[in-house]
Amino acid sequence: LRSHVPRHHQRHRLASEPTTAPRTAMATPLFQRSFQNKEALHLYREILRFSRKFHWCNEKGEPWNQILRENARKEFEQSRHETDPLLIAKMLAVGRQCL
Repeated sequence: LRSHVPRHHQRHRLASEPTTAPRTAMATPLFQRSFQNKEALHLYREILRFSRKFHWCNEKGEPWNQILRENARKEFEQSRHETDPLLIAKMLAVGRQCL
């Protein structure tokens, strides 16, 4: 019966139908991504808040707070489409240590 049902419709099957995997196992990767996205956004906002404390300029006369914000934006944009959860966790840990 289920062999002719497309995979994306299988999540909407009746609760009385037997399942082959627990629902929590199917939701874990999505939950993990969602949690990491929230954590990355929190880290980015924290970096922006922290950058406000740098009011002085570098040798070229550019304000450090602007440089820090631009570099943070660039690094987060480069990592935006990363899907490896271990690499994402490592990048978040390194970002926290750098603060």
